[in-house]
Amino acid sequence: MKHSKLLSLILCVATVISGLVYPVVAESTVTSADFTAEELDCSSYDIRKYTEPFWEGNIVYNEIVHPIRAKNGYISSFPLMYKASEIVSVKDYKLKKTYVEGVDYMLVAGTLCILETGSIPVMDWEDMHPTSVPAGYGSDEFAPYYPHADTPNQWEYWTGGSDVCSMSLAVTYIHNDTWKAPVPESQESNLPKTFEKLKNDEPLHIVVAGDSVAAGAMSSGFFGMPPYAEAYPEMTLRALREKYSNDNITLTNSAIGGTMSTFEQSKMDSTIISKNPDLVIINFGMNDSSCDRVGISGAQFRSNIQQQINYIKQKLPNCEVLLLSSLYGNRYTFPAERYEEHAAVLHELAAANSGVGVADPQRIEKYLIEETGKDFICFQADNMVHPGDLGMRLTTQTILEALSFENPSTYRDHLISELTAYADIDNQDETKREELTAILEDAKAKMALIDEEWDLNAVADEAFYEMKVVIIRCDVHSYVDEIIEPTCKTGGYTHSVCSACGHKYDHSFVSNLGGEHVMDSGRTTVKATAKSPGETTYSCARCPYTETEVIPVLTTATTYSTKGMIHFSNSHNYLASDLQPYTNGSGFVEFDFCPINIEKFDGTPYVGVWFSDYTITACYNFAAQEVQIIKTSLPFGGGTVYASADYAWTSNGGRYEYNWKKFAVHCYGKTVRIYIDGELVLEDTDVAYSAYGEVALIYSNGECYMDNIKVMKGSYDPTTGLGGTTLGSWDINSKSSYNSFFSAWTQSYATRTFTYANTKNVTTGHYPHTTHSGLIVGVIPNDCANSGYNQYSCDKCGETYFNSYTDPLYDEGHTLINQTVTKEPTATEDGEYSYECSTCTMKFTQIIPKGTDLGGDDETTYSKGDVNNDGNVNSSDTVILRRHFTGSALEIDMEAADFNSDGDVNSADLVALARWLVS
Repeated sequence: MKHSKLLSLILCVATVISGLVYPVVAESTVTSADFTAEELDCSSYDIRKYTEPFWEGNIVYNEIVHPIRAKNGYISSFPLMYKASEIVSVKDYKLKKTYVEGVDYMLVAGTLCILETGSIPVMDWEDMHPTSVPAGYGSDEFAPYYPHADTPNQWEYWTGGSDVCSMSLAVTYIHNDTWKAPVPESQESNLPKTFEKLKNDEPLHIVVAGDSVAAGAMSSGFFGMPPYAEAYPEMTLRALREKYSNDNITLTNSAIGGTMSTFEQSKMDSTIISKNPDLVIINFGMNDSSCDRVGISGAQFRSNIQQQINYIKQKLPNCEVLLLSSLYGNRYTFPAERYEEHAAVLHELAAANSGVGVADPQRIEKYLIEETGKDFICFQADNMVHPGDLGMRLTTQTILEALSFENPSTYRDHLISELTAYADIDNQDETKREELTAILEDAKAKMALIDEEWDLNAVADEAFYEMKVVIIRCDVHSYVDEIIEPTCKTGGYTHSVCSACGHKYDHSFVSNLGGEHVMDSGRTTVKATAKSPGETTYSCARCPYTETEVIPVLTTATTYSTKGMIHFSNSHNYLASDLQPYTNGSGFVEFDFCPINIEKFDGTPYVGVWFSDYTITACYNFAAQEVQIIKTSLPFGGGTVYASADYAWTSNGGRYEYNWKKFAVHCYGKTVRIYIDGELVLEDTDVAYSAYGEVALIYSNGECYMDNIKVMKGSYDPTTGLGGTTLGSWDINSKSSYNSFFSAWTQSYATRTFTYANTKNVTTGHYPHTTHSGLIVGVIPNDCANSGYNQYSCDKCGETYFNSYTDPLYDEGHTLINQTVTKEPTATEDGEYSYECSTCTMKFTQIIPKGTDLGGDDETTYSKGDVNNDGNVNSSDTVILRRHFTGSALEIDMEAADFNSDGDVNSADLVALARWLVS
């Protein structure tokens, strides 16, 4: 990552000016060759890459550029935050389309030059900044155009949607010049209680108060479109958790769109005081600076914010406050001076109040706009007041810098002290003392090169884990041994694991058997289905060695006529019943859900249950990979997240793959619980939650399957599917059950059909279970050397499992006959032997190494092992060889006894000869 390169590439001297740091950085030369492919790639929302400070390192990821023609109609070059030395990629805003250098764009003097002949869409100046009354302009002076503040007969394009930002580009590039804009300063001295919690891994609860910008408008995640970057509050939370390796950092977003800094006690009680935060981020200013196109005075803004600070200190004496400046609104329609005046007020308030810090992304934005020539539209999503992904990232990075330690060495020393105390070296036995000391010294050496909190924590976490393994290790072990048999090519050994502490080591090594593998022609060991690939296994007849080959997923699926489901094939799906599960205070809505293409249509990709009069949804957000309780304007907006928890819908983090889950929501008074496959993933209590007299409501977006819908009340248990009172239950296994469901539920927008399950879409939403049960998908027969068994697909969880094992046909395995040279070896190419099994149809091959002299009669193949020179290779030779090793004065043929041809006669030859005789 770029900050690690910073350690070896630059020397930084800092000057502090008005709460910000201006770095002077030594010159360096970096190219894309200095980065791995993974480091160069940022084709999706990556929390680490999106929050790495713009002012550090030599690579900038997905910097936004809005392509618009100059007033004269020509395409001018577009400046970047740095002078680029190499462009890594230019993509569209959604990161779906990649443009081609030399065809669509060029790098000219460190700037992005878009080619007229290329495929990049470029907006006309008049379309964004019309100078005549535009069609559609209304008397309300709002969308789709907004008039300039001071210049008559000029307007700004504005619809309040994603159409402006979706036309932008995301540019990743390498640079070798230095950052000249301000760098935010740590607020450690202003927020000592917050930093003490960060240092000691204590729970830290943050509340964000502010306007629509703080509420999430308008990150790509807010629009429900790729790359699904979060708004700055959620992005900050995720980054802080990783930065400090502390999942006990939580955040409540209490921002309300359209509000201003005006002090309202009741609003503060409900949005801040009731949440009992440790830190409040106050982010008012966008509306304060733009209202009536002139904004409120600096004096009024100061009074409003000071009242908020005073009330927080009065009600929550241990709570600290971080004041956050607003980015600019459209600089043609709203005076930049008012934004700057309000930002300056925040600095003054931070200086005048204890326990109050300031984070000022506007100061950085001002420099980039005025000194580098970057268009303010690049920071916005709607060309008016709401920041897009670049603005959200700049705000997040500024907050993270404010919540970074002033002197990283202090934090480094703290972590080393914790590691040292945990190791407790003086009280360990000698062996553990040596191991723990080595781990500690290694951690110290790595930390000495790091000045970034989350890299320091990554080293500390690894060291803590390694120490834990050593510390809990038994003094007297109880080992369970696993014998790893030698193969033709690799030696064998015994792998021992302590059943009490997990300590493991390898011992009792033996040499390989020697010679080449004799590989069979392969057998199907896992049948392919329409959902999962199969496997062919190739085995050596002389040793345990195997190779595998993937059998592709089947293109056709077997239909199960006894299992069915609802298929919603498009649009937004709203389901409403007349059932009222919440009337006695405890109600449940549960269903099995399988996403197919949930992003197929506009809107945020959710599935969930609505309550609180259609204003709150307990849902899964496929874009964010989170379970959320959210105040939302589904399906078109992200809304305010009350609570969230990370959850991967699939084991590898993918979103679809026909992965079913059992999704359940429990409303109990003011508490909401969300279960997935019987696991309680999220629980939260808030005064906003209410569902007593409401009916069951389900929402999803895009193409999906649904099945096994339940509406329950009372003491139902979603972890087992037992208890409670059933108000309605629909297992959609037939067309009649499908019709029965839709006679009880109304449904809007989405096209729906009944479909039977098959081996590709079979239901796998499930309660936790310890025993698989399901349908047979294949029979694997036994043979001379291998067991047979049946292959099943569990209808509870979809996993493949095996049972009904049968033993191999013969304990001795295959009996090889009819050795034939099917390909003569040459000096440059291997040859090949072929064999048959005398008792089954399996065929075998063995490599003959290139350069081997077969001698014409092939007898040399079997002369090896004839230790007593009687013309036969049999068990007598193993007996004589064994007696030779015990010291008996027997005459043996040493060349024949060197069975594995390694130039030495030892026990490995005896093992190899015995195994050859068995095979």
